Amino acid sequence: MSKKKWEMKQHSGSSAGVGKALGIGLGAGVVLTVALAAVFAALMDRQLLQESATGILAMAILVISAAIGAWCSAKLAGRKPMIMCLLFGGCYLLILLAVTALIFGGKFQGVLVAAAVVIGVSAATGIVSADSSDDTPTACAASSTVALDTSNSCILSAIPNCSKY
Repeated sequence: MSKKKWEMKQHSGSSAGVGKALGIGLGAGVVLTVALAAVFAALMDRQLLQESATGILAMAILVISAAIGAWCSAKLAGRKPMIMCLLFGGCYLLILLAVTALIFGGKFQGVLVAAAVVIGVSAATGIVSADSSDDTPTACAASSTVALDTSNSCILSAIPNCSKY
């Protein structure tokens, strides 16, 4: 199993590097959230976007920020991408709740929708970013072709890089 250049150094123990990868992913997600919110606010201020698009833009910001932040956490940790993405989703949601309580004085309107979006996108990112260097056997299907060789790596002519979950 070769290490990618962006993966952090694995020390002893199963939780080594998790905090750092999670922190970097959360930083990326929060910075991206603030940056996208500022861009959309500037576009609304210049009347290039209507205020009626606020709900859709807020969901787009959540989806983009959660996906990129979870992907960063999973790729930097290098192992167990689903767990890293779900940890990111939970921590990111706690940050969003804290900011909502601070800014809006404890009025949590639409939190269930935001929670569903963040956790759903984080889980989907965990599935998509699963590394193929895992040792678990996987069957991958493309059209009607499914094949596994003796070393548990996926062989498909249609999909050159098959992910394992």
